[in-house]
Amino acid sequence: MRVLIVQYAGDYLAAHRESQRSGRETYYGHRYVLEQLAVLRAECEALEPGSEIAILCCLSGEVYDERLPSGVRVLGADTDPNADAASILRVVDEFRPTHVVVTGPMLAILRGVLRRRVRRLVLLADSFNRRGVRGFAKRWLVARILRDKRIEWIGNHGLNASRALAQVGVEAARAIPWDWPHVRRPDDRPARALDTDRPFTLLYVGVVIEAKGVGDVIEAIGMLRAEGLDVRLRVIGAGELDRFGAIARAHGVESSIDFVGLVTNDVVFEEMSSASIVVVPSRPEYPEGLPLTIYEALCARTPIVASDHPMFAGHLVDGDSALVYPAGEPVELAARVRRLREDAQLYARLSDRASETWARMQIDTKWGELVRRWVRNDDDDRAWLQARSLEHYL
Repeated sequence: MRVLIVQYAGDYLAAHRESQRSGRETYYGHRYVLEQLAVLRAECEALEPGSEIAILCCLSGEVYDERLPSGVRVLGADTDPNADAASILRVVDEFRPTHVVVTGPMLAILRGVLRRRVRRLVLLADSFNRRGVRGFAKRWLVARILRDKRIEWIGNHGLNASRALAQVGVEAARAIPWDWPHVRRPDDRPARALDTDRPFTLLYVGVVIEAKGVGDVIEAIGMLRAEGLDVRLRVIGAGELDRFGAIARAHGVESSIDFVGLVTNDVVFEEMSSASIVVVPSRPEYPEGLPLTIYEALCARTPIVASDHPMFAGHLVDGDSALVYPAGEPVELAARVRRLREDAQLYARLSDRASETWARMQIDTKWGELVRRWVRNDDDDRAWLQARSLEHYL
């Protein structure tokens, strides 16, 4: 067996090196993926000696092909699969896979994999909400490919994202909601109370782009500070930092906003634990699955102010598990922040309910076991996968 995971971005060689150097990871899940691939390699080697397991990162920052101590190979293509699919498919062919897992809606890669004699699994963490002609066109193209029954299973991160697959025509019997394992739990720490003795600090974690609502948060900070409220914002993540720094200056709030950049996951959690609010302002056009920011904010028991992105529906309920505002409306975002700043009982209630909110979001099907059972493919494995399909949640 020769199993290849094709990943749009996420440098797993760098993740391995950082884990070896410091025991930390920048992006949650990278270490877990490498551990699960090591388990998969051992299982495949026991069944068929000489088996190979590899993960290929397209946007890797450098070209590489290295074997980790576990025997798993990490490949870096250093190219955009949407603009240069031919280079990615050459790497695929050089690996000579028997199984290919595509972990994103990369249209040209999916088409190329369908033309090759391999078993196919698609694992997403995406929704299909982009508006306009281009959004409709991409949704139609992705849906057409995913409906092809040569793809055995299509997984998506979370129930809402999996339901979105059904809405574009993927059979519920072939869609599987999956999740990452979560090492933190809200029950590990007490509920929080509103602290009015220090500045009220909002924390944003994620890619720094317009579709994630970063500009909306900056504008809301400007409104609140104009009212005389001592509110601050910390922005963690990579992206268009210079652009949003300029926007902060235009709103006169540059001294109230810190663009932190990338930090390790444990530092993110420390920041969440000390922030007053975690803000999740994604606009509907951003293809969220279910961001880990929400899980970790709940584990930190820090109240959440979030947009009404369709992937959050049912998980974040306004006034019960978060404060929810209409996406793209900074006036409404500012109003929710103001309400939390002034209502100690509401603040405490949201923090107290984090545990039950987190518990409702859990899905037993984890990424690693899903991949391993698909590769093994015996009768028990096929029954396990079928029992976890979306049709059992409808």
